Amino acid sequence: MKYNFDETGVNFNYFLLCFLVLSLVPTTISLILSRRADLGAPKTAKHYKSKYIRRQKPLVTKKFLFVTLGWIATAFLIRHIQNTHVETAAAWDPFEILSLPTSSDHAQIKKQYRRLSLQWHPDKVEADVREEAADKYVQITKAYKVLTDDAARENYEKYGHPDGRQTYDMVIALPQWLVESSTSPFVLALYGLVFGLLMPLYVGRWWYRSMRYTKERILNRTMGLFFKEIKEGVTVPDLVDLLTASTEFEQNPGYGQEDESELPVLADRVRIAVEAASGEPFERSIKFKSDVAYKAKVLLYAHFYRVEVGNDRLREQQQIVVIQSLHLLTGVHAIVEAYNWLHPTLYTIELNQMLVQAIPHYGSPLLQLPHVTRDLVTEIEARRPQSSNVNKLRDLPEAEGRHLLSALAPEQYAETRAIMDSMPCPSVRDATFQVVGDEIITPRAIMTFTATLTTKGDLAPLTPVTPKAPRSSPGAEGQVVEDEDDGVGRLISDPLVALAEVPEVYAPYCSVAKHAFWWAVLGDPRSNRFTIDPIRITDLKTSKAIKVQFQAPGEPGTYALTLFIKSDSYTGCDVTLPLEFTVKSAGDLPYESEPEDDISEPEADSLAGQMAQMRNQQAGTGGVVNGDETSDDE
Repeated sequence: MKYNFDETGVNFNYFLLCFLVLSLVPTTISLILSRRADLGAPKTAKHYKSKYIRRQKPLVTKKFLFVTLGWIATAFLIRHIQNTHVETAAAWDPFEILSLPTSSDHAQIKKQYRRLSLQWHPDKVEADVREEAADKYVQITKAYKVLTDDAARENYEKYGHPDGRQTYDMVIALPQWLVESSTSPFVLALYGLVFGLLMPLYVGRWWYRSMRYTKERILNRTMGLFFKEIKEGVTVPDLVDLLTASTEFEQNPGYGQEDESELPVLADRVRIAVEAASGEPFERSIKFKSDVAYKAKVLLYAHFYRVEVGNDRLREQQQIVVIQSLHLLTGVHAIVEAYNWLHPTLYTIELNQMLVQAIPHYGSPLLQLPHVTRDLVTEIEARRPQSSNVNKLRDLPEAEGRHLLSALAPEQYAETRAIMDSMPCPSVRDATFQVVGDEIITPRAIMTFTATLTTKGDLAPLTPVTPKAPRSSPGAEGQVVEDEDDGVGRLISDPLVALAEVPEVYAPYCSVAKHAFWWAVLGDPRSNRFTIDPIRITDLKTSKAIKVQFQAPGEPGTYALTLFIKSDSYTGCDVTLPLEFTVKSAGDLPYESEPEDDISEPEADSLAGQMAQMRNQQAGTGGVVNGDETSDDE
């Protein structure tokens, strides 16, 4: 075997072409999708004046240059490969030389050889083709000898050559100029630049960035601030102030200090809106006094109270703050869940609703509907106070509902009604506590809590759970057993599971697509603790079975818990269900008799029966001493 470099460079060109195509195709797709995706445009229908703008990205970016130059280089390589002629040695075939099929026998070979010898013998052709005939005659003679000699033909059939195994060349897909002495300093310099400088620099930057972030992709400095400042008695306004102090806002290049002259004007308008709606003052945070935190707070409260931001730059920055706050809430939720705090956990979910729907805490859920303003909400609550909820307003008769929304035009009312009907109406059915296999709950037993959650109302039919297909037992051929599935913990799933089937949230003030997720929290509000970890349900379409296990208390008695079902996007549709269960003493369990031995004696004519008789005979050979039977072992 002999190794050679690619003198023509064709193999190296194929390598470069494959590398470029594998790199350019996904990068081009990503570039096209990023150009189509408008970060500033909402992904849901908007019925209000837009407060977001389209972020104009520069046309010439690093990715754009890489894609453009890469495809130019790809076209050049394809053109170069097409125009490069590569000479390949043809395989020597004696049958082809003699113009015979491979199935020819010895007589046919000999006959064809005689005919071609007479045709191409140098002494029997014209003088002008004598040289060509001599070469042809040599090939014919060689082919005849190979096909008539047993050893030569065997070598040809095995190795493709009459002389046996031959040496062959292996071409390395590198051009010859890479190993020439004149270019070796440049090649070594390139290797040193790539592997000695660029690669360690890239790995170092990646390691530095990865060490700065948590698994939720939140800065460690921000998570440290959350861990330090979050207390058990935290409230929703405290959480808003804490979010505004995040390090992400200070380091975000799109969240700058420009247009600061517009911020005091916006702050005054926000202060007026907050005081008019809630009666509470709006002021700078006492703990977090930085200008960046105050600016983020102004933009967030302008979002909650839907105060129009007149400056385009501030609109863009408000969008950044809202989207970033939705992400930062995952870190806050992880901390309060680790502390087992019930009320702070519920507050984080409610704050998520506020960010998605642009509604302040304790704001009217009717503001989620299109064309419904605060003045119209005030009018509805004055006419019918018990209809201040979307579900209650939807359940009214058509004539009465149209009368409450008489301020809307017919087309506006039709649109509002359609959105109202599409919003979820959650309810919980068949919530029970039990111990599998026991009639009562005993101290420290493993309890199972089951319930069914539906988003279509109390009377809506439930979606049946599809059972798993039976599987064959590996121990017995043909035996079918059911695959066990207790469902414990199966609702804690990836947020990206089945997003195509989960309905999208109607959120006209949210600039990103949002799907409807739900939280199930079972806890005790009096002790501010939850019994089981909050369950995030990401695949709820119509109904979902909840089944979780936890340990019962250690003392008998009646215990009260509360089940909270909360949406992370819609307000006013949460479910709060008080529940009770009784723990009884273990002595109250019903008496269970010993199971009867149903094992029958083996038949006498069977192998087991014969072995039993032999054991009985061996036992009867023991001696009797003073009336006591003693076995041989004793």
